[in-house]
Amino acid sequence: MTSRVTLAVGAALACSALAVPVSASASVSSAPAQVSRPPAASQSAASVEPRCLVWFKEGVDYNGYTAGYSWAWNVTLRYGATGDRVREIQCLLDYWWAKEENGNPWHDLTNPGALDGNFGPTTLTAVKNFQRHYCGFGSGSDGVVGPPTWRCLRGQR
Repeated sequence: MTSRVTLAVGAALACSALAVPVSASASVSSAPAQVSRPPAASQSAASVEPRCLVWFKEGVDYNGYTAGYSWAWNVTLRYGATGDRVREIQCLLDYWWAKEENGNPWHDLTNPGALDGNFGPTTLTAVKNFQRHYCGFGSGSDGVVGPPTWRCLRGQR
């Protein structure tokens, strides 16, 4: 029994040593498998940077972009919701917003505003515009983040 406890504690310590804290001040270049593209000729090299650390996570049961606040794919969130899942939505919207900054006529329409975990009017507008322009929902853009919108936010269009 003692060897099992020792093994479990040793494994936990090894895992905690590998953990990397995620902070809003971390640079994008430290993201594992960060997808980037060079600026087009008409774009300036000094582009908008996302305010959250977002990376593509691949695993047995998860393939998609995340900011580490939530792994949700099936949860439905709407105007008025609060918490880490909303912050995940805001960070993913911010990631796509920063990725498509210059030369994009609807770029400013997908800015989520504050990354505060509150699904307010700015986040609602950003979600609707994201659904319309990134996901192709057209007139079906309702601002509700359900499984189809999660898939799109996670890069699984």
